Amino acid sequence: MSRAGFVGLICVVLVSIYAKFTLSQTVASELYVKQHKAVMKLRARVVDGKEVHLTFCKNAWFARKSNYDDLFKNILIYRRKVDFTCLKDTKEYFDGLVCSEADILYEGPVDCRQNKNFKYIDKSAVVGEIYAYWVSLSDGPATGPVAVKIRDSRIFWSMDKTAQAAYDLEKAYPGLVKVKPIGKTVMGRDILGLEIGKQNKKIALISGIHASEAGPEIIIPVLKSLLENHKDIFNHASIIAVPCMNMDQRQKVVEGAPWYLRTNMAFVDLNRNFPGDWEQVSYNYGCDSSCPDHVTYRGPTPGD
Repeated sequence: MSRAGFVGLICVVLVSIYAKFTLSQTVASELYVKQHKAVMKLRARVVDGKEVHLTFCKNAWFARKSNYDDLFKNILIYRRKVDFTCLKDTKEYFDGLVCSEADILYEGPVDCRQNKNFKYIDKSAVVGEIYAYWVSLSDGPATGPVAVKIRDSRIFWSMDKTAQAAYDLEKAYPGLVKVKPIGKTVMGRDILGLEIGKQNKKIALISGIHASEAGPEIIIPVLKSLLENHKDIFNHASIIAVPCMNMDQRQKVVEGAPWYLRTNMAFVDLNRNFPGDWEQVSYNYGCDSSCPDHVTYRGPTPGD
């Protein structure tokens, strides 16, 4: 065989190997598309008590493959109304839900930033309802579910609304009402305290200890009513009020967490973390307040 013939044969072999490699890569890629979830980090957040903001992004593999960008021009958003009862049902309730039982809420392009981050706003959500959401491409498995409950923002106050209402009282009654941070939450948010009056006799009011229970939306209007209609009582006693002790978790409730949230972000039941009688173990609700795995956990130290 001549040198030119030998070189030609080598070229044919190399082209054949490259073609088989390319084909195998293509087959592998197509198989990956069909078997793996194209989107990740799906989040759902209720805004202003009426809209559900869904955010998600491409998984790392798709983000590196620009030749699959066209797949993301048609995205399916699924939604299912859920019969969920807080306290009776738990977060794990949603683990058994499947996308095939949901309705297609939307199909088409979704607002995309940086060619990988997506955001869809559901403006048809109804106050009081609980929804589960999934997201998928036209071909491939769905990501989800994520669940939210739409709560009336007039009933469940957010961190910003609570702070605004507190400072509005201070502005309306200068010299009588004082608002200041008295500590930090686990996530570094300010815990606001209000002092009304300057008497030696003081009444302490603390709310928002358990995030899913009533809190600032009751205590601040009550304080406002006292100031408007019974201002003279502050000539005899002062009130020290903490509208929301557990603001980290309360914000999760405001943003849609359907399940009951009791502990703070460090999994401590603040109601059992006070120094008084902290050393006494409680067995209420079938739980052990000394056990970190139970929802009544008192924390590692009192006042922690």
